[in-house]
Parts: sequence; C-alpha cells; structure tokens
Amino acid sequence: MKLNQWTEADLELLKGTFLFSGVSPERVKRAAEDARCRIGVFQKGEVIYDRTHFRKSLGVLLRGSVEVHKGGEDGRGLMLSILETGSLFGAAALFNETERYVTVLSARELTRIVFFPQELVSDLMQEDFRIVTNYMCFLSGRIRFLNDRIEGLAAGNAAGKLAFFLAGGTEQVRGTAEIRLNRSVTALAESLDLGRASLYRAFRELEEAGLIRQEGRTIYISDVEALRNL
Repeated sequence: MKLNQWTEADLELLKGTFLFSGVSPERVKRAAEDARCRIGVFQKGEVIYDRTHFRKSLGVLLRGSVEVHKGGEDGRGLMLSILETGSLFGAAALFNETERYVTVLSARELTRIVFFPQELVSDLMQEDFRIVTNYMCFLSGRIRFLNDRIEGLAAGNAAGKLAFFLAGGTEQVRGTAEIRLNRSVTALAESLDLGRASLYRAFRELEEAGLIRQEGRTIYISDVEALRNL
C-alpha cells in the first residue's frame, strides 16, 4: 500500500469524522475521490504548517499524531494540544485573506493527512447543509477550547497554569494520559510566564495531589478531567 493513496480503512475513518457526521457514504466517497483532494505524508518532527507555510485547506489526520504549538517557527513555543487520528485542523486558514497561520503543527510520528482545499470544502457545503452544521460545531468547539486555555494561562497560581498546560497536551477528556515535554524547564517556565522555582513547586504540588507523575521529560497524568478542572 502506498502511503499517498486511499485505502478502505481511510474511507471508513473519514466517514466517522466530525466533518462528515450524518453525511451519506456515497457523498464522502465522492469528496475523497475529488481530484482537488490531496494526501500528504510527514515524517516524525516534520513541520506540516507554520506561520508562513501552510495550505488553504482543511486537514484530517488519517494516521499518526500532530503537535500544535503557539510560538516560534521551530515549534518550541507553548504547546496547545496534540491531534490524534481522525482530528481536523486548518480551519483558521479558510475563508479569510490572512497570509500567516496561527500555530505551528509538526508530526509526532509518521503521519498521513488528507487535505480538502477551500474550494472543495465550499462545494461540499453547498451540496449538503449537514457539512455546514458540522463545520460550525467544530469552530464553536475550538473557540471553547481556546477560551479554556486562556483561562488556564491567566490562572492566579503556578499549579493552575501548569495543570492547564499539561491537560492541553492531550485530546483525552478523562482517564489517564502520557505526554512528553519537548523543551527545557527554562523554556517551559518562560512560556507559562513563571520563574523556574515556581514551576518546580507547581510540579511538586500536582505530584503530591496525585494528579501527575514525572519521569524526566515524560509526564504521566492519572486523572485528565481533574487536571483540567483544577
């Protein structure tokens, strides 16, 4: 199987995504087979979008996972989230005239992505209003997510800021999770607007509360929901 070609598993995954919820399998298949649709393959660490290099397309992860950062071109800014298989991204590039993208996206592993260009997305919306509704719900969810992130970063204490940052590193909403920090303590402290000593205390507080366990740069979250609600 070539990584840049469709498979039956890809089509099944696409049917189950948020964008195509309630849409007929035939319409999903036609969208996937449209000549404007493209599949991209990215190696671990490869930048998919940055502030000046991006596509006017809506992306859907077919395989792998992607880190989303807010910050420098090298992706070492604040990590906002991790996108898993089936996730959508790229809405900020559609239906506007911006020449800069809002975040940096990079592959965490070998990753396959299908890109639906703006023109195709517009045509799909005109053909089926359910896609319009799904897209609006997706945007609404992203607004709520970003508001939560802003609230967390504006939290009055270091433990609250760190908790929101760590919870934002996974797409899970409850249960356990594991994330790996991709920056130094100094860089993380700066991105959270904290001193190094305050950051160390915040880690200790969360560990003593039983919410996380730290082993080097790997953080094991014991209760994602509790961490989000701290």
